[in-house]
Amino acid sequence: MLSVILVAAGSSRRMGFDKLFAEIAGKPVIAHSLVAFERAESVHEIIVVAQEERHSEIERTVRDENLKKVGGLVCGGEDAYRIVTEKKLMVTDEVSAVELIGRKVALVVNEEFNFKITYPRDFALAEFILQQRVAKP
Repeated sequence: MLSVILVAAGSSRRMGFDKLFAEIAGKPVIAHSLVAFERAESVHEIIVVAQEERHSEIERTVRDENLKKVGGLVCGGEDAYRIVTEKKLMVTDEVSAVELIGRKVALVVNEEFNFKITYPRDFALAEFILQQRVAKP
């Protein structure tokens, strides 16, 4: 069974605005990510890590998109970072966090171009990629 942990708890500081619900091709960024994992046959469960104040919006997105694989919504953000730093744990990224709790991490080969939306200029590229995927026969 392959579970995906979708970390969506950042503050979007580099973006300059909250990118989680910014629209690309008519849907919020988070919806595109969730739908992609929902469609992946290899994925059996999606766990979303998000700031608590975003949970109701994410739950609405899950309902609106009729997503069945979302099996959990957990709190993340500044509090999680504070807990990690207070305990002086060496967690450098999401992978090391999962390994720290004794879980196995696997990289999955994907032929589709995929990238993290970090800066405002990334939205144009993301929209272009999504349009190309829709246009494929």
